Amino acid sequence: MKKRKNNSNIPRHKRLKRSSRLEAARCWISKYDGQNLVKGYSKHFGVDKLCAVKELNFLGYKIKDEYVKQLERSFEEQVRINQNRKELRKKNSNITSYENYEDMFWDFEECLQDKNDEWCEEMPF
Repeated sequence: MKKRKNNSNIPRHKRLKRSSRLEAARCWISKYDGQNLVKGYSKHFGVDKLCAVKELNFLGYKIKDEYVKQLERSFEEQVRINQNRKELRKKNSNITSYENYEDMFWDFEECLQDKNDEWCEEMPF
């Protein structure tokens, strides 16, 4: 039997490990025309910007400390935002979850009884 070809939809330069990335980066940096080397490196090799800064330092490129601190602050802020989003999602899912559909219909009927008749007549069903 033939050996199956390992097809991946992810580009090769995004699947590289650090040692291979550092070798490929030397060639890639000489061809890079963009303004922000850290942003371009992180997009091309599929790493976050803090990792890109660290690897560019390995290659001998100096990145300003102010920029690194700004990246760290934005990373921490993004982590905090994601945690808040998860908490809100959990809170909202607990509010609208029903054990079975009968409870949902009972709540709907109680809501209809509490409201006035005009509101019930406006219901589309």
